[in-house]
Amino acid sequence: MAKKANIVINIAVDVAYVYAQKAGAYLGAGIYMVDNRAVNGSANEGGLELSTKGSAGQTVGFNVFPITELQEAGAYVHIEGFQQSSGVNVFGNQGWPKEQTPDTPFQYYGSLMRSGQMTYQIKIGVSPNKDIFPIQYYTWDPFFNIGTNAAFAGLEKAPKLWKDPA
Repeated sequence: MAKKANIVINIAVDVAYVYAQKAGAYLGAGIYMVDNRAVNGSANEGGLELSTKGSAGQTVGFNVFPITELQEAGAYVHIEGFQQSSGVNVFGNQGWPKEQTPDTPFQYYGSLMRSGQMTYQIKIGVSPNKDIFPIQYYTWDPFFNIGTNAAFAGLEKAPKLWKDPA
């Protein structure tokens, strides 16, 4: 059964523009992020400063796609990884996005474990054609704004089945 995600974040990369930037650069343009949460309050759809709104307990799928002139064959973009820049680690240790196998619908998949606001960095590898041009790496920093899931509300007041250590 294919994985499903409550939140889907798709990232389109203008390969020619981004590759023309200095390798290792922090990007200010050429990235177009959208999610399926605009109706829930996500902001900055279509830019690189996407602010995704969600709830603890939800899952997140990430995909990245090249945008090229004439849809050139061989263009390469790949998510290399994620890093927390500031705020609350909303993924926790258990939910941090992990790379998926090619037969799944998402390139990276994670679970939101905590509420809070987090700025995170995405690192991507880009090449107009990786058989000819070396892969260059770039980063930028979108946001998560994660609320408490109503299903978990009040659990902090629930009776504990264990005793907290002193």
